[in-house]
Amino acid sequence: MKDSYEDVMSKQYGGSHYKGHKIQPWEIWEAYDMNGWEASALKYLLRHKYKGDFIGDLMKAKHNIEYLIAREERKQRVQNQTSEGQSAKVIENIVRELRSSEISPAEASEIASKGIWRRTSDYDDDAPLGI
Repeated sequence: MKDSYEDVMSKQYGGSHYKGHKIQPWEIWEAYDMNGWEASALKYLLRHKYKGDFIGDLMKAKHNIEYLIAREERKQRVQNQTSEGQSAKVIENIVRELRSSEISPAEASEIASKGIWRRTSDYDDDAPLGI
């Protein structure tokens, strides 16, 4: 026979540092759809006063939070590198089109200095090019 939700929630193995509270950490984890590092950091913050390792649990929470920060910074670096790579591809395409067009180097320089790049065929409407 399986334990009911209430039976499972009333048990704690390895201490009583969660059992006496109105809400269990895993209920918060579930409600906030936390990943392992977020859940672990919260667990250490919630128990640090009750488990007997005040500084140790705070250091563990800090370590998990430091990992989350490093992970987000890494994601941003990858996104920035991807964006820079896409910008480089746009510039390469512009250079390729300039080389294949009948624009003189002086005209190309003037276009680049104005921040404008439109082909002759683009002049049939007033829509911005978006580059």
